[in-house]
Amino acid sequence: MREVLYGLSSAGIAMSLLVIILLTVEAGFRAGRRQHGGVEDSVKDQTKAVDASILGLLSLLLGFTFTMALQHFDARHHAMVKEANAIGTAHVRAALLPAPHDQNAAQLLRNYVDQRVLAGEVDLAQSHPFAQLAEKTSGLQRELWSEATAAARKDPGPVTTGLFAQAVNDLMDAQVERDAALERHVPEYILVLLMVVAIAGSLITGYSSGLAGRQRPTWAFGGLSIVIALVVFMIADLDRPRRGLIHVGQVELLQLKAGMEHGPTQ
Repeated sequence: MREVLYGLSSAGIAMSLLVIILLTVEAGFRAGRRQHGGVEDSVKDQTKAVDASILGLLSLLLGFTFTMALQHFDARHHAMVKEANAIGTAHVRAALLPAPHDQNAAQLLRNYVDQRVLAGEVDLAQSHPFAQLAEKTSGLQRELWSEATAAARKDPGPVTTGLFAQAVNDLMDAQVERDAALERHVPEYILVLLMVVAIAGSLITGYSSGLAGRQRPTWAFGGLSIVIALVVFMIADLDRPRRGLIHVGQVELLQLKAGMEHGPTQ
């Protein structure tokens, strides 16, 4: 079952959170102003301590979640590079196969890299197109393995067909690893917890300020709210590799595709 927040845009999540935080700060400030005259100084000091604690917890959660999203982003890029290398190796070793399997395998690999480039452009929230590409990819893998086994019957040498068969196996492993990396993202309950703490922190911050009897610190409230929303936006955008502003590039796969059109290359 697809998580609800994962299907939403990162900008939509950040903007919604920003509006909620601003409204919550204002509500907390007004509540604090109404109780300003009848609250002892000790209660005000305790409220400030709670406010500082919640903001500290929020900072910890923001840093932890951002690090997690960034690690997932790096893992996706490394998996893409690994898959490009695996396909390139298989394409080079296809030349070792006896005819006509060498040409057949080379053509299959050209088709295969086209599918993998397309798979890197499909939004994971769109399950149907991704499933179709996954089915085509599996079909090409089966055809490549059939070419490897057919060539092995003609020439069972480990330096010829054996190397190609190993390359095809590595290619399949790299595809599974890359797809798993693309599916991996920050769990939704962590994002929900992060937003709940941000909203609770904004409420206490506004309440503490109102309780102190100060004027409304509009710029401070607005700046804090915008910074929190921007960090949440970056976390959500990093967590969606095929949507938003930050994308996992496919330069290595595109370069491999261009090189394969001019002959075997790694």
